[in-house]
Amino acid sequence: WKPLKFDGIPVASFTVPCVQSAVQEPVKSGAHVEAFTSASATAIRESEDLSEMSQLLAFLCKHANRTTYHLSFLKCEDKDCQHCSSRPVRSRNAIAFLRTHGGRMFSPTESIYHPGHYYSFQECEVQQLSGRLLAEPDSELPSKLFGRCLFGCSYVYTSKRDQFRHEQILHLKESKAKRQQERADRKRGAVGPGEEAKRPCYCCTFEGCTMSFTSQYQLQKHQKKERHNLTRGRPRKQ
Repeated sequence: WKPLKFDGIPVASFTVPCVQSAVQEPVKSGAHVEAFTSASATAIRESEDLSEMSQLLAFLCKHANRTTYHLSFLKCEDKDCQHCSSRPVRSRNAIAFLRTHGGRMFSPTESIYHPGHYYSFQECEVQQLSGRLLAEPDSELPSKLFGRCLFGCSYVYTSKRDQFRHEQILHLKESKAKRQQERADRKRGAVGPGEEAKRPCYCCTFEGCTMSFTSQYQLQKHQKKERHNLTRGRPRKQ
């Protein structure tokens, strides 16, 4: 390892003994990790040990770029981050290049010159330097169906369960506010961002009637006045 260099910096290797001293805190074993991954979000919040692991997960997600086929870690520029501020970046050019693309590697992008193939790293680099927009993370992969984290993490979901668990553990307050806003939008009739909100339509289902209203109250008032209420149960005896 002595003659090897990475990005012009010599690689420093050293051995780490497996036997821990009595002063060091015990490292989380595989059983702890398995218990964390199999526990529900509620159980994690109620357990002191698992809550500590959720803080470690939050630290990793803050510095990680996770897609379907790629996982990398990038030091942040937060002065309050003890880990990154005490270990400043040495490969400044490499980090600066990554940060121009959101701090992540290029996402697989289909080539317009060679259908059925993807751009190479050099081709992506040339396109980025020329100011062309490249694909968002996993936007041309099957995982795009599940989206990515909208609360600050560079994290692409691989399933609906992955999304629910990630939001429940790391972004509980934000995800609750998001769901409440979505329910309010559906109630108001909003179809999507940038589209006009449409008020819900309450239609009379009586045969031959084509009247529609913007509230349940107006519909019931109409049905009572015009005797368009749907009969329920057995018909009355004559």
